Amino acid sequence: METAYLILDDGTVFKGELFGYPRNAVGELVFTTDMVGAPELLTDPSFYGQIVVQTFPMGGNHGLIPEDFLSRDVMASAYIVREWCDAPSNFRSTGDLNEFLRTRRIPGLCGIDTRALTRKIRASGRVNAMLSLSPEPDEESMKRLREYSANEASEAMSLPEPVVEGESGSGPKVAVLDLGVRRDTVAALKDRGCRLKIFPAEASAGDILVEGFDGIVIAGGPGNPRSWPQALSCVIRLSQSKCPVFGVGLGHQLLAMARGGETERMPRGHRGPGQPVRDVASGRVLTVAQNHGYVVTKLPEGGKVSYINCNDLSCEGIEYEDGKSFSVQFVPGEDMFDKFVMLCKEGERNASC
Repeated sequence: METAYLILDDGTVFKGELFGYPRNAVGELVFTTDMVGAPELLTDPSFYGQIVVQTFPMGGNHGLIPEDFLSRDVMASAYIVREWCDAPSNFRSTGDLNEFLRTRRIPGLCGIDTRALTRKIRASGRVNAMLSLSPEPDEESMKRLREYSANEASEAMSLPEPVVEGESGSGPKVAVLDLGVRRDTVAALKDRGCRLKIFPAEASAGDILVEGFDGIVIAGGPGNPRSWPQALSCVIRLSQSKCPVFGVGLGHQLLAMARGGETERMPRGHRGPGQPVRDVASGRVLTVAQNHGYVVTKLPEGGKVSYINCNDLSCEGIEYEDGKSFSVQFVPGEDMFDKFVMLCKEGERNASC
């Protein structure tokens, strides 16, 4: 295998072996605790513009399962794992990780000490990095490395035009503002009979509200919520409508900001499954999956914390006093989709939307 290098913005260099597509890649370096499903995590929209380090020592052993992808394509800039598996074992697999990355022009790096790399990310907080075919990239490449930002995410996430899903459903008519919505979110809504219209991130509130939806989902997405000014402007108006609004991930942050809340970058993001959050109302602890580097630090007007992270006590969910709007920072459970659909149906009966 060809030698390749991971160069951090502080000058630290890790030497490893290249797989996937042979090219340089720059991005924010983050780690995830996912144990399986490398293609799934690489297609998670919240990893857009990031070089993803998998803490579990082997990646690709489950192979390639396209129906489990979380978006239309790979969103990560590059993938790093201690060892990649070239002989996956799964009856659903249609290929291997190396070919998956190669056909999508995404480089991978293996054979490095991912434990040491993870400790460095945890100690440093934000780290930019370059996966390079040369141990000494030119000055222009190093400048790009140090100045890298993923704030162009809204353009990458945007659909060219609205998309209709679940036309045959008999449930509520729901608008989805797509900031990087995961396929499993769309599937959960369709499973409940929702008739969906998915709008691009650049859509205006007027484009959405004119169609008379029964509910609105603000879903998914990567990066700093302040880098989505058009979406925030849209969410401000949507939050003032009479429709139930359900915010997920980045949508949770934007809904809070739309109502006067504030967000900040976390010293260490939450990325991966098994994150413990406590339901404030019941005291029950859930283990959930999440992928974010920003958090709501000041509650919006009329909002109260509904879920708290058990590790760092950060806000993981908000309920709004209107009784129709709520949001969560993590991948929602089935009960949360049920709650949203119930609110939409109540709106239908009351003709309040």
